[in-house]
Amino acid sequence: MRYVPLETGEASFIAPQQSLRQIKDCSIGVDRLGQRCKCSHRWGPFLNYRNLLLTANAAPHRGRCLISALTLLATTAVSSAQMPRENRDPQTIDPVVVTATRDGIAVSEAPASVTIINEEQIEQRRAARLGDVLGEVPGLYVRSNTRSAQFPSSGQASISIRGVPRTTRTLVMIDGQPINNALSGGINLSSIMFDNVRRVEIVRGPYSALYGGNAMGGVINILTKTPTQREIKGKIEAGFGDVSSSAGSIVFRDRLDNGFSWSLVLGYRTSGGWRDSDYVVKTLSAGAGAIAVTGARPTTTTDNRPAAWVGVKGERPWDQRNAELTMTHAAGEAGIFTSGLAFAGYRVGYEPPESFLTNAASQPVLTGSVATGLASSGRITLTEIDFFTLTPSQERDWRGFVKWEQKLSSGTKLAANIGHMNHGFRFTQPGVGARYDSGPGDWTDQPNQRTDADFHVRWMASDVLWLTTGLAYNRQRLDRATYSSSAWRDFGTRTAQKSRGAGSSDTAAWFAQAEYAPNTALTLHAGVRFDRFSTSGKVSQATSPVFSTFYSRRNEQQFSPKLALVYVASKAFTLRASYGSGFRPPTLLDLYSRTVLPTTVAGVFSVNEPSPDLKAERIRAYEIGLDAQLPNHATLSAALFTQTLSDLIYRTRKSTTLTQSTNAGRARVEGFELTLRQPLFEKALSLFANATKLTRYELTENRALPDSVGKKLTDVPGVMFNIGMELKHNAWSGSLVAAHVGPVFGSADDLNANTVQGVYGSYDRRTVVNAKLAYRWNRNLTIALSADNLLNRQYFDFFKQPGTTALAELVAKF
Repeated sequence: MRYVPLETGEASFIAPQQSLRQIKDCSIGVDRLGQRCKCSHRWGPFLNYRNLLLTANAAPHRGRCLISALTLLATTAVSSAQMPRENRDPQTIDPVVVTATRDGIAVSEAPASVTIINEEQIEQRRAARLGDVLGEVPGLYVRSNTRSAQFPSSGQASISIRGVPRTTRTLVMIDGQPINNALSGGINLSSIMFDNVRRVEIVRGPYSALYGGNAMGGVINILTKTPTQREIKGKIEAGFGDVSSSAGSIVFRDRLDNGFSWSLVLGYRTSGGWRDSDYVVKTLSAGAGAIAVTGARPTTTTDNRPAAWVGVKGERPWDQRNAELTMTHAAGEAGIFTSGLAFAGYRVGYEPPESFLTNAASQPVLTGSVATGLASSGRITLTEIDFFTLTPSQERDWRGFVKWEQKLSSGTKLAANIGHMNHGFRFTQPGVGARYDSGPGDWTDQPNQRTDADFHVRWMASDVLWLTTGLAYNRQRLDRATYSSSAWRDFGTRTAQKSRGAGSSDTAAWFAQAEYAPNTALTLHAGVRFDRFSTSGKVSQATSPVFSTFYSRRNEQQFSPKLALVYVASKAFTLRASYGSGFRPPTLLDLYSRTVLPTTVAGVFSVNEPSPDLKAERIRAYEIGLDAQLPNHATLSAALFTQTLSDLIYRTRKSTTLTQSTNAGRARVEGFELTLRQPLFEKALSLFANATKLTRYELTENRALPDSVGKKLTDVPGVMFNIGMELKHNAWSGSLVAAHVGPVFGSADDLNANTVQGVYGSYDRRTVVNAKLAYRWNRNLTIALSADNLLNRQYFDFFKQPGTTALAELVAKF
């Protein structure tokens, strides 16, 4: 048993749970009249440990409550001591997850598959970005360019959970506040500073019953640190190998005696990019080229057509800046107030391209009809634009937030959140006649904002029933414009506006959840949410065809239920079964933008028209899972799941030059997950393995592209597994992980035509080994070395991925 001081005059005790089988949440406090201490309890399953929160809102009676609590805990401790030794595990604490129910609940009781990445694991991974640790979560696929070696971008980043493709169908939150941008629903995962992350909770499976839109595949909730003492920490990083980089951060934290605490985190990261990443590949055609060249390298396209690798597009150097200020005030009976402001931004630049081709005079060739000499029909047609990257690009997020929590003496909890995020993303495109660093083009600016607010109350309706209910509101706005530019690489040279798409959406919701535990073994979770979505917008164009169209406000409703049953068969074995639904409303980019697509049909650029009548995408999912404690402290988790996706948004081709997004698709996803962890040597070493297998992930209907029915979903691997170990012994800590990802069909490959591996544009099957090792020199100084892709695996995730890349790190803490 131990005592830990908490905020607002609370105290926490941890006691063996076997002796507390009938106590799940015990809140002992003074009633409003200060006359007596109360203990509310409800039935709960067997757990090893449980936090008992002692709340004394009336200061004169705190001592009385603590005496009552100590009496209770002493009694339970004696009962535990009388139990056989083999029935007690004083070393194991069942982690608590907040995301699954909007309040703390043990992972073994959660009504869903949950993974927690705690602060210790983050330190052992020496994570630079969120993608560095998410890739080891079962069921979660992270595209490589969300990781530390790649340039940052919400457009390039891609994650999927349990076969539900793309980031926009996964809800990502910081401290319970959504951060999917209002433009496309994407997230710049690199914008999240790990210096301020306490833990990451991943809930797999649809969770719109609690969180509304975007939560189709699941929810990722990043929880930040709260200061417990004065702390100053500085970190310097230097990366080398295929990708050179450097980074630094500084943290200031303090907690004052008056209940006020604050935290300031500043970070900077920069990289020179990698020259070998972005290839120039051209397909071969029949006929004689006008210019005979040497230097072309034979390859194929991803759909196995003969091609020539003729150059690289040059490095994409980038830099990233982060800042976050958080303030917390524990105001006694008024509750806990948290507020803050965060900024994240990056810039991606460009370097000169390189052509491998040279003519008879040994001069580089970048344009013209070229005879490569690779085959009898080895002609290619080159333009200078083939060698350009769509940079510079910039992305910025400003996020402000306020949070309030209040625990009443009756055990009731009140919570309110409000957050606002300004997101900006702009990029350039070359026009006809553009040169490497000059000439005409376009640049697109896409400022957008989202505001989120919610209020909920959680209370004990009876000894066996907990209830949660609340209201939520979300407003999103977009004002996207494309301008002509006289110098396409320079944002300051814009001229006339060519097109504009502006719109807004409002979502108001009511949600409720019940947790009913009729006995010590069984808990039923039931939840429901009703969302009302409304939207309007305007699209205009000043070039041919000239038009200006206003789309009047329309409404749509969504009903999202959730049911789950958790059965604790014994202290070492838990079963759960659940049904849930989720949805993703169409994004403002889907609804109100007219965009030029980067691909062509018969050599003509295609335009995607606005789609103001799109409905929300939906999912229904079933899951059966188990958690087991095996001998020698080993743990096992497994889950079977089946999911049906409907009203999926696909682009329908209206002509050779026009497409439009429609709700055209349905899909079915089935699979299983398995996770095993074995601690050794008194937990100084832990071995772990997890695997995800999708036995089915295919389109069952697609009116936009009927030939895709029966094909695999894009941006989803069929197989993933991780095998590794974690070390923590005295001053040493580290990890060694082998991560395998099966082949993936890219976003535009709905027909699954791109089956060739190991070429530019492919998403390869690969197994990559990453190693991390840190040594704590003393209480103030830590040195660490990380090596990604330790075995120098050569593979493509569309772009060529770096080989072995190392990162040295020095951390000073005071």
